[in-house]
Amino acid sequence: MIGLATKLGTPLVDSTVRARTCILADGEGGGRLTVELYASAPGFVADQVRDLMERAHQICAYSRALRGDAVVTLMVG
Repeated sequence: MIGLATKLGTPLVDSTVRARTCILADGEGGGRLTVELYASAPGFVADQVRDLMERAHQICAYSRALRGDAVVTLMVG
């Protein structure tokens, strides 16, 4: 998210991203990952942070690796 914000001309300072990962039963005897990502960025309003998160989620290597196999929820706060 920091790299993307810098490329967009809005550098982040003191931003934080926390992840909560769970494994839930998938109904087939296995499990499925769910990930909640929480981001905060002092000096930015929630809509700006959410927009950065959504854009970063499209290009992030971890997000691409999980796409289709995990439920990922983006949260501001």
